[in-house]
Amino acid sequence: MATKKKPTAPAEKVFRAGLHRDPVAYLYYVDKQCNVVRMARGVARAKTEVVVATGLKREKGWDYFVDDDGDVAREPE
Repeated sequence: MATKKKPTAPAEKVFRAGLHRDPVAYLYYVDKQCNVVRMARGVARAKTEVVVATGLKREKGWDYFVDDDGDVAREPE
C-alpha cells in the first residue's frame, strides 16, 4: 500500500543575498547562527568561511538553505 506524502509549501525567501556561488569548488550552507557559510569541497576537515552574515534568527520547525538564486530560504521540516 502506497503512503501519501503531505503536500509541502513552497520555499519562502527570508534574506536576499544574491550570492554568486562556485558549486564546483565550494559547498554552501546556512549555519546555526543563520549565516551563509562555505567550505572547500573534497578537503578533509576544511575550514569554514562566513560569506554573508544575515542577522536572522532560526525558528523551530523550519529548514534553512541557500536556494538556486543565492538567497537564504526556508521551508517547513
